[in-house]
Amino acid sequence: MIRITGGEFRGRKIKSPPGSFSRPTIDRVRKALFDILQDSILGSVFLDLYSGVGLVGIEALSRGADKVIFVEKDQNLVRVLKENLRLLNIHDKGVVFNADAAAALPQAIRFKPDIIFLDPPYSEGDIPKILGRLSLVDLKENCLAAAQHSVKEKVLDHYGILKLKRQERYGETMLSFFRIR
Repeated sequence: MIRITGGEFRGRKIKSPPGSFSRPTIDRVRKALFDILQDSILGSVFLDLYSGVGLVGIEALSRGADKVIFVEKDQNLVRVLKENLRLLNIHDKGVVFNADAAAALPQAIRFKPDIIFLDPPYSEGDIPKILGRLSLVDLKENCLAAAQHSVKEKVLDHYGILKLKRQERYGETMLSFFRIR
């Protein structure tokens, strides 16, 4: 069980399958992410790529997002994610895609997200691939993309129309924030 750190569901716990490959965003990094996003989250459409059991997306709903688009390719994690949405009675505020992030991106972008969060497995190196693809689609004018990655993984200062605006380090984890330039 993992807990929500802020908002309406603060302190509530959600399920995480034992022995899974899910890597929930640690409380300190998640709190920092939402402290940075606090002025953008209320009423937003939030795209949570590599959702796992939905922790970051559920945290976004807890803090005032209107809708979250969850993308997760692991069928077992998707099952738990849907269970977590039902547990908190917010299943009507989430759209779940059981697919690879790159494959689901064209459909997910149709929801016109205000915020896109991506936290791929650190060893896969998907950050440049996904940010590169995001720079080629029709994003909302003030769309913000936030990437969580290892400090060892270098990101460019821009990917097409997306420009790096801010980076914050938390131990071995980095949060990189991009906006349309």
